Amino acid sequence: MILFNLKAIQMIFNLKITGITIFLIVSIMSLNGCFSKPKEGAPPGRLLTIGQEDLVSERYENAKNAFELLLKKYPNSKHRREALFNLAEVYYRDEEFLEAQVQFSEFVQLYPLSRLTDKAYFLLAMSYFNVTNYHDQDQENTQNALKNFRELLKRFPKSKYKEKTTQKIKEIQEFLSEHEFSIAYFYFKKGINVSCIPRFNKIILNYPDSLKVKENSLFYLGNAYFKEQSYKKAWKTFMQLLEDYPRTKYRKKAINFLESIKTMSSDFKNKKLNWREKGLGFFKFFKNETTTKKKIKKNKLIKQNKEKGFDFFKFFKNETTTKKKIKKNKLIKQNKEKGFDFFEIFK
Repeated sequence: MILFNLKAIQMIFNLKITGITIFLIVSIMSLNGCFSKPKEGAPPGRLLTIGQEDLVSERYENAKNAFELLLKKYPNSKHRREALFNLAEVYYRDEEFLEAQVQFSEFVQLYPLSRLTDKAYFLLAMSYFNVTNYHDQDQENTQNALKNFRELLKRFPKSKYKEKTTQKIKEIQEFLSEHEFSIAYFYFKKGINVSCIPRFNKIILNYPDSLKVKENSLFYLGNAYFKEQSYKKAWKTFMQLLEDYPRTKYRKKAINFLESIKTMSSDFKNKKLNWREKGLGFFKFFKNETTTKKKIKKNKLIKQNKEKGFDFFKFFKNETTTKKKIKKNKLIKQNKEKGFDFFEIFK
């Protein structure tokens, strides 16, 4: 072996190979020695190690070969669970998300309570999330991502992936609400109210935390009801818009719709909309109207009694105190007559 190495070195110098070329040759030889080539007869533990080394070094094809060989040749190995997870992770890192979905789905079914299951759910959901088509009306991948994120929180409420999962759920819900709104608004602009109305209602019901989308949906839903001459539903919708969003950009338009409904429908003919003249907020006016009436009635009664020289409320207020004083004085008198001052002792 030593003789061979000396002859090889002599040959290199005889060929006048430069230092850089020698370095490249040695580097290639070294790298070839590092590349893992799993053999058919390798034991499962060795295959797992080789695959994990290749995974870390981003030699994804070699890693896949090692894990697939282990799963195929040693189906009952104790390393099977980790090999299956690693294989799914290789596909995920190599951005083969469809295959990753298959592998992670199999893993969570076979190992529902392992130490790797919460991570498997997270990467499974991300595998769907990463192939979401934002321009496609079919949001099956988005729904599957949402489903698996929720399953992760349900099964593993203390998972280290909880915060990331919660954030992804919010992102998905916001996206889905905007997606649903774009479809509903499309039908609204086309004047197909029979199609846009149920969609706007669905958005308001299913996405209460998507505030901007809900605000827009309430306004256009009320508008659609108005066009369909469903004045009661339109009134209710615009009222909800103004109540939930007092500073909404649609405030002036919503009030105009309400005034139009009041003119067109006899059911709303006597509805008072005089908050402008009184300088009160629209909802504050209706909210405080009953309380104001009660106060006026009470003050009127007090005034009437005072004018008659009799304070009605003061009478009932002082009556109990007077009775207590009379009872106390009577008890003191009785004890003194018996030659025993009961209150003097405690005093």
